Amino acid sequence: MRICAATGNAGKLRELRRILEAQGHEVVSQKELGITIEPDETGTTFEANALIKAETICKASGLPTIADDSGLCVDALDGAPGVYSARYCGHHGDDEANNDKLLENMKDVPAGQRGAKFVAAVCFILPTGQHLTCRGECPGRVAFERLAGDYGFGYDPLFIPDECGVGKTDKRPNSEGRSYAQLTPDEKDAISHRGNALAEMEKELPEFLKPGDCLILNNSRVLPARLLGQRLPGGGACEVLLLIDRGEKTWECIVRPGKHLRKGAKMQFGGGELTAEVTDVLPDGNRMVKFNYEGIFLEVLERLGKMPLPPYIKEELADQERYQTVYSKVEGSAAAPTAGLHFTPELLEKIQKQGVNIGYVTLHVGLGTFRPVKEDDIEQHDMHSEYCVIPLETAALINETRKNGGRVICVGTTSCRTLESWAQEDGHMEPSAGWTNIYIYPGYRFKVMDALITNFHLPQSTLIMLVSALAGREHVLHAYEEAVKERYRFFSFGDSMLLY
Repeated sequence: MRICAATGNAGKLRELRRILEAQGHEVVSQKELGITIEPDETGTTFEANALIKAETICKASGLPTIADDSGLCVDALDGAPGVYSARYCGHHGDDEANNDKLLENMKDVPAGQRGAKFVAAVCFILPTGQHLTCRGECPGRVAFERLAGDYGFGYDPLFIPDECGVGKTDKRPNSEGRSYAQLTPDEKDAISHRGNALAEMEKELPEFLKPGDCLILNNSRVLPARLLGQRLPGGGACEVLLLIDRGEKTWECIVRPGKHLRKGAKMQFGGGELTAEVTDVLPDGNRMVKFNYEGIFLEVLERLGKMPLPPYIKEELADQERYQTVYSKVEGSAAAPTAGLHFTPELLEKIQKQGVNIGYVTLHVGLGTFRPVKEDDIEQHDMHSEYCVIPLETAALINETRKNGGRVICVGTTSCRTLESWAQEDGHMEPSAGWTNIYIYPGYRFKVMDALITNFHLPQSTLIMLVSALAGREHVLHAYEEAVKERYRFFSFGDSMLLY
């Protein structure tokens, strides 16, 4: 059967063809048929609009037609279809303006009340003229800020679906442990394709590694850098996220609410055990905050601070160590080097027993890592700086490995950026320490790294540009298509991939 697809979305058309052509049908788009009609979507439901589209294009094409309508429905806005609602946004056809307007409308909505759902309705006009309609929903929530991401819908940067596994960590099959390596056989079977294709790190990684290779890990440890307290005077709630220790009890921080925490504003935490004052407002909006306390600051943080979990993780972790690698040692990061979360002591021991050496570097992860690239010319992106260290023994290990023909495999983009920041043009390493703002994107020639283990990253981020520089854009896009298709988990507690 020849079927007309009433859509201009390349992703939808590709998926329709994959499904229907497997059943022996031919799919043609309305564009391919020269149909430029824009159906008048006056229905009050997604199902009604899908039917209007299908009937309009069916009449023009003379073919059985399949059409859809979809939208983001936000609980706190009375279920309105989000960015396309004139009632709440009013900028039809302008995704950027609609996204900004929706975020503005949601700015005072508490985290627990930001529920939303993506709704899609599909209508198929049969050769008999009858129609079939179905509807599906994907629950999730509205982000606190625009994320990097565009999969064909204007509201993609705002919607975090529960289905993607980026949030409720206790729902994962391996929620009681750290990795696939610790699952029972039944739990491994439950993961199905994910487990067989990607998550069998304790099996697949040792098979890839060879005696004489070296594995480079970032041993930075995440600070409990999120402080919840009260503004002084008045007692209004405030939040401070520590970013960089600038010395003399002063830290560069992100604060909330920014409009109430100007220069001179005072705060307290833990009932006064820790007090602070904003000493400066930086051009990017960050604050310089000077703290006052008795004793050792890190010990105060251990008592009062919370883990700075990404905003897409909804629930507090029952065990704070879930957001630390098993080899973390040097405190200083504002976010975990998450590729390392897949490793267990048992896996590291197994790797070493087969003749693979392990070396450690330190790079304290800053939040700038995750800032999206918005410039049309990616070379104009202003890269953040992070402090990193390559010890003498690690530099010597890398040089010896390369001299003997072994490979250097980095665990995570932070390990990669550390090595590539200080490697000489011929790949030789010297012990080094300092700030790096290295920006790796397609066209970069890697000097020392041969392979990379990394998680799946946000679109439009510097991290996805780094992996594209290593593996090639088309290979990376193919890997992400497979990951979406097979429901791999993205981001901090997600799955990983090996690139070489």
